Amino acid sequence: MKKNISLIVITFFLASCGHYKDLQLDKEMNINDLFKSWNKSTYKSIEFQAKSLFNSRKEEYGKELELFKVQEDIKSFDEVNTVSVRYKFLQKLSDQYLKISDYFIVETNISGEYYQPRIFVMYSRNKKSTDVMKFEYKKNEWEFVDSFLLPYKFNYNYKDYILRRDGDWNRHNVIVSHILNNSSERSDFFLKGAMKKFVFELPESANHF
Repeated sequence: MKKNISLIVITFFLASCGHYKDLQLDKEMNINDLFKSWNKSTYKSIEFQAKSLFNSRKEEYGKELELFKVQEDIKSFDEVNTVSVRYKFLQKLSDQYLKISDYFIVETNISGEYYQPRIFVMYSRNKKSTDVMKFEYKKNEWEFVDSFLLPYKFNYNYKDYILRRDGDWNRHNVIVSHILNNSSERSDFFLKGAMKKFVFELPESANHF
């Protein structure tokens, strides 16, 4: 009898371990797929601006094309770099925070002597409000900094934000990405000074980006 019970326990334990490994593998594959999709759509946005006949800052966008690959340390967009800034962020988000399928990622960069990105994650639970989470990249890892609520549902339209002439609103490059069902639907890159306004009004506690 004891042997049978022990056998059942061992069998259950091994099955549980196998299920856990399967879940971990699925999770890793999801992150890998999103990482590649996200990078491809961002690069496509920068490339479009660099080739646009109506963009007076084509050369600047051209430089950003190569810089983007350098920052993510990838040679092609079918490649996965598990130590890149973006990949680490997706791991952080998957491990501890977001469990929804439709959200926006807004990336900004703090100017200074070293590269230190900020990310705002935005998602609407209903038609009346939008949750925002703020993250900062410090000491080679992402840290959750703050969260706040916008009193309206966020709706994004690229044409509402792009500025065809030089401006001075956004002091850093900004990338607005729409993630839907683990894929990047679009990822719009805005050079410094190329936005009419930010995607939302920051509360005082969040600081200006």
